[in-house]
Amino acid sequence: MKAKLLLIDDDVDFVRITKSFLESAGFDVDVAYDGGEGLEKARKDKPDLIFLDYMMLRPTEGAFVAQELKDDPQLKEVPILLLTAISSVHPWWGVQKDDRYLPVDVFIDKPVKPERLVEEIKRLLKQ
Repeated sequence: MKAKLLLIDDDVDFVRITKSFLESAGFDVDVAYDGGEGLEKARKDKPDLIFLDYMMLRPTEGAFVAQELKDDPQLKEVPILLLTAISSVHPWWGVQKDDRYLPVDVFIDKPVKPERLVEEIKRLLKQ
């Protein structure tokens, strides 16, 4: 059975390329282009892993979505892999790969090599 992934990101080109690569690597990938759509799809389909962008319609939308996912009893155990083009040590959000501030399992800066994504997916799904 293929692992179900949900990719929540407003960058259409990134979504298209990443979805294509992940599907060719054997995953079932659904996409959402903003946090509201992502939450709706996550609640409906319960993916095995969620990719989440930080900045979408609002500059901190990813933080809101991550908290909503972790507060949902049906989704709180689903791993979240945060992908963002803003450095993980950016001072304005006070996060330095520390889940006390942002409830995600992995924080990866864009750009990211597709092979790294596959490694992280496999690692997170084995936990």
